[in-house]
Amino acid sequence: MVLLFASGCGVRRFVPAGETIYKGAVITIEKDSNVHTSSRSLRKQLQLAVKTRNSKLFFGRPYKVWWWYVIGQPKHPKGIRAFFRKKLGEPPIFSSSVNAKITAANMRAFLANRGYFQSVVTGDTINKNYFTTAVYKA
Repeated sequence: MVLLFASGCGVRRFVPAGETIYKGAVITIEKDSNVHTSSRSLRKQLQLAVKTRNSKLFFGRPYKVWWWYVIGQPKHPKGIRAFFRKKLGEPPIFSSSVNAKITAANMRAFLANRGYFQSVVTGDTINKNYFTTAVYKA
C-alpha cells in the first residue's frame, strides 16, 4: 500500500514543460593550507549567501509542492481550501529562478567581506529527471 501511495505522489505531472524543481545547493570547499577555519564553518557561512531556498523533500519527493498542486487554487482567500493549502503546501521553486553564476559572484563577494581575499567560486547547475541542483565550488 505504501509503495502504491508513494508512486502516486509524483509531482512530475504538475511541473510545466521546460521547467525543473530546484532541489538545493551543494557547496564544496577547497581550502588553502594557510586558512585555519574549518571547511564546515566556511560551508555554513557560504550557505548564507545562497538566497534561493529549496523545496522540502521527504524520501526524495517534494511533498509540500505535491500538496500545493493537489489542493489547487482556492476560490476564496479565507476558505478551508486556502487554509490547508497554506498549512500543508508550498509553492514550487523552479530552476528558472536560480542563477548559479550570479550566486557564485555573491559568494565571492561574501568571502571577500569576511577576509578571504582572492577566493575563487564557480557555480553550475545539474539537471536530473525533473530536479535541478546548484553546485558551487569555492
